[in-house]
Parts: sequence; structure tokens; C-alpha cells
Amino acid sequence: MNTVMKFKLSPSQSLMTLLASATVLLISSTNKAFAIPEACNGSSGIPTLGNWGGSTTMAALNGRLYITQGQGLWRANPCDGSWIRLGSGNWSGSTTMTALNGWLYITQGEGLYRANPEDGSSIRLGSGNWSGSTTMTALNGWLYITQGAGLYRVNPNDGSWTRI
Repeated sequence: MNTVMKFKLSPSQSLMTLLASATVLLISSTNKAFAIPEACNGSSGIPTLGNWGGSTTMAALNGRLYITQGQGLWRANPCDGSWIRLGSGNWSGSTTMTALNGWLYITQGEGLYRANPEDGSSIRLGSGNWSGSTTMTALNGWLYITQGAGLYRVNPNDGSWTRI
């Protein structure tokens, strides 16, 4: 029997992402993170993943949740609620994040960065100015970023871009 769960959230105050198994992971307007249990091998509960107030970006990769909060990049396990900080980089001011081909892509200030999901190390891609980016996703091997009134297709290898 499938159970339908309803959440009342303000989209402007919540972050949401999907795992490959179509499991919804969300950070609610009350700063709590939740995982819908189907991805957790039949877990019967919805684990609380901690207080993530002030989080600015979130993405899912390989069954884990990646979140920028304060200066940190964090990896959380949605099944048991455990989390760790990745590296010692300063990710404050990050505005978008997505995952593609085993990497995390994050916009922060003017830069687009490719981050290693194991240790948080990162490199800047290209010389584009991504200030004011509001959303980013990955599709068919490309990154797509919205900024102002523009939609951009971005090469995840070198940061080159085309407005579409």
C-alpha cells in the first residue's frame, strides 16, 4: 500500500531535490530536513536530518544530499540523518547547485565551480559572471542556468556557455 504524504511549504522558503529513486528530500520552512522513506530500504519513518536554517542550495547525488549552509558544504545521509562537512572551503553566498556525471556544480558570486562530492575540493570553470543566478539543473550532459531574464546552456567541462 502506498502512503501519500502532504507537506504545506512555502516555495520561496523551502529547498527540494530528488534522489535517483524519485525520493523527495526537502528542507521545510521550519528549517528541518526530511526524506520520504522509499529510498531507505523500507524504513518506516521519516528521519529528521537536522536544522538547516540558512541553507542556500541543495542537490542529490548517489543517494546523498549535498547542502550549502553558512560557509560549509555538507553531505547528509537521508536514511539515518548523519551528516559531515566536506573540506574547509567557504561556500557562503552560493546560489545554485546541481549534480552531473558524479560532480557537484555550484554558483557562488561570479563563479561557477565543479566540486568533488567526496572531499569538497573545487575548481572554477571558465570566466563567466554568474552573479544573480537563481536556478541550475543538468540535462543531457549540459548545465542550464537562469540568470536575470536569460537561460544559459553551459559546458560542464570548461564553463563555456551559450544563451538560449
